[in-house]
Amino acid sequence: HTCEEAYQLFNKLNKKQSINLEEFPETLDVVFSDNELNMMKNFFKLKDEIYNKLEIARQDGLLKKPNEALVIINDNFDISTSLLKRWLNVAEVLVIKENKTSIEIKKSSFKRCDRCWNYFSKQIIDDNNICLRCLEVINK
Repeated sequence: HTCEEAYQLFNKLNKKQSINLEEFPETLDVVFSDNELNMMKNFFKLKDEIYNKLEIARQDGLLKKPNEALVIINDNFDISTSLLKRWLNVAEVLVIKENKTSIEIKKSSFKRCDRCWNYFSKQIIDDNNICLRCLEVINK
C-alpha cells in the first residue's frame, strides 16, 4: 500500500482529505560526538563488507538467505553481538577480538522458526519449530 492508501484507512479525528495535507513535526537537530560518528562510520564499513561476503556465499550456494548465516568477525569492533545479529539480519554473530580484521561466513546450525523464518538455537525454539518470541505472540 502507499502512504495515501494507508492514511485513508486510518481512523483519526479531524482527518484531512490527504496525508499530504497533514502537518508533520519539524526535524530534530542531532549532534553526534566525534566518537559516535567514528563508530557509525566503522559500523557501516563493516556492514558493507559483511553484505558483500553474504552475497558471495549466496551466489556460491552456501546460503539461500542471509538470515541463515553465521558471521564470524575478527576485529576489535566493540558492539553487542545481539545488536549486530538484528542489524545485519543474520542467524548468529561471533566477534573474535584480534588485531587482524577478517570476516568469515558460514551456514548456521540453528533451526528456522516456522512463523517468523528467523533462525535460533535449539534452546530458543520449541518442538513445533516456533521461537519463544513467536510463541509468546501466539499465546496472547
